[in-house]
Amino acid sequence: MSSVTFRPSRPSGTGWWTNSAELGLSKKGFTGGEQEGIHGGVVLDGRDTGTVVFPDADVKIFMEADLDERARRRQNEYASEGKDVSFEAVRKEITRRDEQDRNREIAPLCRADDAIELDSTDMTIDGQVAFVVDRVKECQEPGT
Repeated sequence: MSSVTFRPSRPSGTGWWTNSAELGLSKKGFTGGEQEGIHGGVVLDGRDTGTVVFPDADVKIFMEADLDERARRRQNEYASEGKDVSFEAVRKEITRRDEQDRNREIAPLCRADDAIELDSTDMTIDGQVAFVVDRVKECQEPGT
């Protein structure tokens, strides 16, 4: 029997990888061949996971959402941690990070050619999970 554990990424760790990628320290360098030992059953997120870390993954989902919705979600995450951060400050932080990640020389943020796009703007977390699970099931069907 398989199980699904949902642990969304937290904003506190996301900036570190952005900065490390700018310095040429992509997550690929940190995995040190661990990719070879993974044979399915893993869901990972990251801005270069489908293009750099696991370019041969069976299923790649490129998730997007409207900037204001992303800012609202991030502000809610901060609030749940007891942090009072304005909507505009959060929006500015996301815009800066997106720009930085899209334009970095090493491992820039981009959609893998074979990734499935998911606009999660108007979706609940349950809806997003269902979308991903359905795509994985489709990939596992014979003849796909």
